[in-house]
Formats: sequence, C-alpha cells, structure tokens
Amino acid sequence: GNPPFVMIRDGQVRLIECSGLLLGVSSDFEYEQLTVDLKKGDRLLIFTDGLYENIHHDRIPSEILLEEIKPIAQFSKKEFHKSLIKRLAAMRTELKDDITLLTLDLL
Repeated sequence: GNPPFVMIRDGQVRLIECSGLLLGVSSDFEYEQLTVDLKKGDRLLIFTDGLYENIHHDRIPSEILLEEIKPIAQFSKKEFHKSLIKRLAAMRTELKDDITLLTLDLL
C-alpha cells in the first residue's frame, strides 16, 4: 500500500495511515477516506516508500522514520529536508527506489 503521511504539530510527530492499493493501480478501487483537522503551524510530510527502504531490515520502517524526525521537527522546511535525507542516507544499505518527499507547512 501507500506509506503513511506524517503530521508534525507543536513538536509532536504522528503517523496518519489510510490503507489501500497504491495510487493508480486500479481505476475502480474504492479508497478509504480520512478527514484530518489541520491548523496553522502544522507540517505534513508526504513521501514515497523509497524514503525509508533498505534501512535496518530488522525494524519497522515507520518507527525508524519517527525516531529520525522527532529531533529535527522544529527545523525550518529547508533544513528539515536536508537533515532528514542526510540522516536516512547514513543508514541506507543501498538505493533501489526513487525518493520523493513533499513537505507542506500550513501558514
């Protein structure tokens, strides 16, 4: 399926999961819908699974991701991107997939 979204609010990091097929796999698949209340200052991370693939195969990827995000959650968007990519790259055993990371800051 699709990786979860990550929401950062007031320094707290949480996963927002919505199950289903990968987007675009089936034109008639009915996806689960989820409503999330957003407020000024929230940061959303939307990414492909390539962001955390091939990192510590013995651990749950989302746990690793949350651990790496928490210490840098308050960074500016530009510094956050650089730091997160660098932190994850240091743990990656090999790069096999594309990495897409979109950060949305609600102003």
